[in-house]
Amino acid sequence: MKFILVIIILIISLFAQKISSPLSAALSKYVDIYNNSLYYIDEMEYIHSEQKVAVILPKKISGKYILSTPKTILSYLLFSKKNFNLKVYIIDNELDFMIEDALSVAEIDGYDIIIPILTTKSVDTLLHYASNSLALFFLPTINKQDYKYTSNVFFGGIDYKKQIDTLEQLIVYDTKETKQNRFVFSTSGNMSVSMFEYINTTYPSIMENYTLGKNNNYAKIFDPDNLFETPSSKEKEEIEEVKSIFDDSIVYLNTPILKSSLVLSQARYYEVKPKYFLSTQINYHPLILTLSQFEDRKNMYIANSITSYNTELEDINRVFNNDIRFDWINYSSSIGLDYVLNFTNSDMFTNSIEANQIVYEVDIYKPSLFSFKRTTR
Repeated sequence: MKFILVIIILIISLFAQKISSPLSAALSKYVDIYNNSLYYIDEMEYIHSEQKVAVILPKKISGKYILSTPKTILSYLLFSKKNFNLKVYIIDNELDFMIEDALSVAEIDGYDIIIPILTTKSVDTLLHYASNSLALFFLPTINKQDYKYTSNVFFGGIDYKKQIDTLEQLIVYDTKETKQNRFVFSTSGNMSVSMFEYINTTYPSIMENYTLGKNNNYAKIFDPDNLFETPSSKEKEEIEEVKSIFDDSIVYLNTPILKSSLVLSQARYYEVKPKYFLSTQINYHPLILTLSQFEDRKNMYIANSITSYNTELEDINRVFNNDIRFDWINYSSSIGLDYVLNFTNSDMFTNSIEANQIVYEVDIYKPSLFSFKRTTR
């Protein structure tokens, strides 16, 4: 604990020497504009700034990003050694009028760089507002490919379609070993549904899409034998057929890490043997290494677009217990802010900005015993 405090003091001292504006209490604060309340998240605030950055977070959908995204933005601003003022506005939900009110309040307060954390259902509202605004907007969660945009809106979302295409290119179909039928495990979330629709449209050989909720009967999925006390001859044939169609197949995991780990473990428990378990960015995190057994994930491949990061910036994030190495929204927030503040492709990141969208390369990794290893197969 003492070591961490020393590091924080050293960082604050270092950057305070570079900042002409006074340093006073509050690291970041946010305003609940509907309850007219002011909340202090930490203990510092930079005032009389040159850079004024606002973050808008709908608390019903932002989850952990209510704390992590402001700290990511703060870490970059500290790293940049510029005078700045960071303010976070919390709204209750993604209702159109709430988003428009928060954007308007942020502009009235003088913030000309605004970073809303939104899902796809709110993008059109933001784009309509931005078309009549002089502010710059950056959407770290949204990929531009499905939207018409204005010149003052920038996008940072991962290209999941490109990740799926890269995963598919990895597969060398051997008719003796690999069936081309695919099974998809999804959730009811917008992104998961969108990924399923793309797989189903582009690679139309899906046998089944399993939507996982809170309670799931994996026996029903992997081992229907458990559904019969004394199966008939016909039912036994059906059981073997269900179990065998998974063998040497392709299984997509469009599910969060905990659910993916359960699917992996249950598949091995019921002795079904897909040729590949494939996943996009959603499972590129060290937790998959601890929540699943190595034997469960031996044939798992994960697409990853976090290809470069600055170690000094990562260290500043770590001081605030924040992650840019495995959390792609925090990663994209850092790149996007770097661009809209400087309007040039960064020396810090290898990603470029083309037509207002961060361009991500895709690498494929295998989750090995203790780490992720890049692979071409």
